[in-house]
Amino acid sequence: MTPALILEITRDGNSLFAQGHAEVNGQPMLLPKFELFAEGEKNFFARVADQQIAFETGPAGIANSLILRRAGRDMPAVRLP
Repeated sequence: MTPALILEITRDGNSLFAQGHAEVNGQPMLLPKFELFAEGEKNFFARVADQQIAFETGPAGIANSLILRRAGRDMPAVRLP
């Protein structure tokens, strides 16, 4: 997301979750994990905050990036290996 923020997306059963890993004043910080709810095949939203996530997929259908929409701003991110 930014050099100081990594958003980790995980699946538990049929549910998707997101959790931020940030660096604040040089110290690593683990942010609260929250569930993502489907609005469509590639679009999800969070109930804990006004955030939407849209996954972008490659030819094989695997997500290779996402766009986090928060407070009217789009924050694109690429998938880390």
